[in-house]
Amino acid sequence: MSEKTLPSVRPATLPHIDRTLELQWLSEHGAEYVGQWVVLEGDRLLGAGSNPEPLLKQARASGCARPLVVHVPENGGPVTGGWL
Repeated sequence: MSEKTLPSVRPATLPHIDRTLELQWLSEHGAEYVGQWVVLEGDRLLGAGSNPEPLLKQARASGCARPLVVHVPENGGPVTGGWL
């Protein structure tokens, strides 16, 4: 029987970001952006639209290194997002 080895796990190198303000913003204003992508930094909306790529480029150009990029669902389902 062959023995499988698991890949090594590396610790994260980026510091943790508290996303409490972004989640609060989404709960208060998300319904205004149903079906759109929103880019947030803290409690600030950096952009909204149908395509996240130009919004992310715009946020980075304005100096935001790690914005939260979120798609607000149309059916009230779970929010899909992440940070890059």
